[in-house]
Amino acid sequence: MTNILTIKDVAKALQLSTSTVYKYAEAGKIPSIKIGTARRFTETDIEKYVNTCKVQTPSSNDQPAVK
Repeated sequence: MTNILTIKDVAKALQLSTSTVYKYAEAGKIPSIKIGTARRFTETDIEKYVNTCKVQTPSSNDQPAVK
C-alpha cells in the first residue's frame, strides 16, 4: 500500500502553505482523496504532480549565437 499523506505532510514536502495545498486540492490541481471532511494524498500522486511541474530550461546548445 502506498503511503497516505496529510495536507501538513504535503505542504512541508512542497514547501507551500497548508492553505495553498488545500486550494490546489479543491481545484483539482493536486490529486487528493476526500475521507469525510479530511483531504488525504498518496505519495505516488504527489510525486507525479511534482514531475508534471518540472520546467525544462534550454541548454546552451539550444541557444542561437548572439552576434
